[in-house]
Amino acid sequence: TNHVRVRTFDVGDGGGGGARKVELACGKVKVEVNATHFRKLRAMYARTGGSKHVRDEEAFERAVFCVLARYASLQGTHYKAGNMQASIPPAVFDALFEHFDVSHEMFASPLNARCDTFCSASDATDRAFG
Repeated sequence: TNHVRVRTFDVGDGGGGGARKVELACGKVKVEVNATHFRKLRAMYARTGGSKHVRDEEAFERAVFCVLARYASLQGTHYKAGNMQASIPPAVFDALFEHFDVSHEMFASPLNARCDTFCSASDATDRAFG
């Protein structure tokens, strides 16, 4: 298998107003995600510890790379191509959780899921995250 290389870097104005990003590269292919989403993916991956996946850092990095590459290909592989991750506003999710005991999402990805379990269009890459 190809090794996934990971590096973290800052973007922005250099005055503390920028963002922290994580780049994952495999071969000549590079994908990026903000550090907050990377931490979210790590937590989701850890929650699925009972699955058949090997739980080590390399396996986690490969899984993140695959998810990001899959969704990047769906949006045209350019960071300005838009985002096909449509979702209801957070306040609506909050109301669903509070008033209707919603605990599962029917249409989500590891990048936008608010519940621990969700249905995904990409089971092959998303299963490792719930």
